[in-house]
Amino acid sequence: DRTTAFKSVQRLFADCDLLIPVMAHAPALRGALLAEAGHALFMPRMLTPSLLAMRWMGDAPVDPHPRRLLRLVAQLRQQAWLGDADPWSAAQELLELADALAASPALPDEDALQQGFERAHGLTDSAALSLEARLVHAVWHSDCTGTPGHARAVTEALMRAAGAARRPLIHLCAVDEPPPAWLELHAARVPVLHVQATRALADTSVARVLHAAWPPGSPADSPAGLTPAPSRDDALDLASRVRLVGDREAARRTRALLERRQVLLADETGWKLSTTRAAATVDALLQCFASDGYHRDLLDLLRSPHVAGTLDRDAHAQAIAVIDDWVVRRNHVDGLHALLTDAGREFAGRPAGRLIDALSQAFALMPTHNAPASFRVERLLAALDALGARAALSLDAAGAQVVNLLEQLRADSSGVALDLSFADWRKWLNSEFEQALFRDSAIDSPVVLTPLTATRLRRFDAVYVIGADSRHLAPARLRGALGHEGLRRELGLPDSQVAARQ
Repeated sequence: DRTTAFKSVQRLFADCDLLIPVMAHAPALRGALLAEAGHALFMPRMLTPSLLAMRWMGDAPVDPHPRRLLRLVAQLRQQAWLGDADPWSAAQELLELADALAASPALPDEDALQQGFERAHGLTDSAALSLEARLVHAVWHSDCTGTPGHARAVTEALMRAAGAARRPLIHLCAVDEPPPAWLELHAARVPVLHVQATRALADTSVARVLHAAWPPGSPADSPAGLTPAPSRDDALDLASRVRLVGDREAARRTRALLERRQVLLADETGWKLSTTRAAATVDALLQCFASDGYHRDLLDLLRSPHVAGTLDRDAHAQAIAVIDDWVVRRNHVDGLHALLTDAGREFAGRPAGRLIDALSQAFALMPTHNAPASFRVERLLAALDALGARAALSLDAAGAQVVNLLEQLRADSSGVALDLSFADWRKWLNSEFEQALFRDSAIDSPVVLTPLTATRLRRFDAVYVIGADSRHLAPARLRGALGHEGLRRELGLPDSQVAARQ
């Protein structure tokens, strides 16, 4: 009967896995399924590809990106393969190519790869291109046969999950791309329903507007029917239902404007960890060391609330004022060590002297010779301890993330025999801070700042697209010696044209 049939279908549905692009899609999908069923429903298990991979990665070793980068830079420096090219940029490009190729079941041999390079460059019999082909192939092969990087580890975990699949799978894809290899392996073992979300199949008012503005299959140079940017009062009126979309720079400005009007935002874009006040404390310490005690850099470091030590706010402010006046009057030009020695004698037994003593201990820990990255990070953490800054940083969310990042970099860079100058090490450290994002997860608000790519398959009451112009909406152009457009096409990787269509 119908009841028995319904229970059978419901049981089959509950035994499925539903793979969705991001977990933000889960609430809307649950609501849609319940609305379609018209009654309570046992839901399928909802996962994202990354969550599925995490279940199958287990304790398998993964080579962290900082260690891979440092090892590759060491090899490029030792062999001098690329002449005057910057080894850091070249190493980063090679790793990005290796990660992009992680989903490839096999890569052409070196000869075939060189021919692809030559076609991409329009050259033949080029020794330089032969070297590029060997480098790309060597990095890819090392990633396959040695300890994998994160991208390949995820791919291998998904392949293991597919090889052991027991439950039917519904795969919801938000972008126009062919099914990955692990999904095809999944389909060889259990039933798989691959759902390609496309507005071309929809007949709704929203789809009709999108068809008019961006005809399916044609490039969208400029959207139709744009409205002026709202005033702050409009934003307040819409605060209970609006979603704001923009890049990180626009997101920070929007956040600042609305928070002045007591409108809190849930920020899904995040911002670079390097721009936080906590990261500025670390940078001030390094800059003071690099400039050998230039007085403005010294005062910038002293003004950080994270280096107050045991001084209260008033005592800290008074100590800074006293040191500032003394530095200006003395016009010290003999370097950081001499400055701190003289200041230590001048302010002995006073609050300012406690700050100077902490600075002296911190800078004495910083190595002055070439040293491995892990050793330098270890000494940086010790210097922060001498200033009392690590404990102070750990008291706020951004500061805790800064400390965690430094501790992780210390572990990830261990075992690499590459001695770095202070300048090279600082360049590497800055790049790691630039890549790290800080998101304040403590705020729960109906007003959401989110990147454009995170809006796929999500429904909003209203949307403001901040910066809807060719500069902000255009895909990133690939540049560099190895990662250019022609090479990516030869390797079967998506290029900027694919990104533009998406």
